[in-house]
Amino acid sequence: MVLEVLRTLRRYELAGSLSAGAADELAAAVRSAQVSHHPLDDEVLGFAWRYRHNLSPYDAPYVALALIHDAPLVTSDERLARAAHALGAAVVVPEVPRSRP
Repeated sequence: MVLEVLRTLRRYELAGSLSAGAADELAAAVRSAQVSHHPLDDEVLGFAWRYRHNLSPYDAPYVALALIHDAPLVTSDERLARAAHALGAAVVVPEVPRSRP
């Protein structure tokens, strides 16, 4: 998960949607966050297979974990947000800060 967030921050910085300073601050916050890891066990993998027509095998575990842990799914992917919401997950779509010209 942490690598996914860092990858996304890099993508936003390269696209000019996030300033280098903001990307650095967010990356530092991510690196210092207390994160619990959940294995890709039978429950999560079963969910991924069950909802293969609604979600990619890549996205499904995130939705499964949000539902299992009764936690919001935080994503800027609007398609994923709609699919997760339709399956009953709470979803947070953060506003991406824009770089100043």
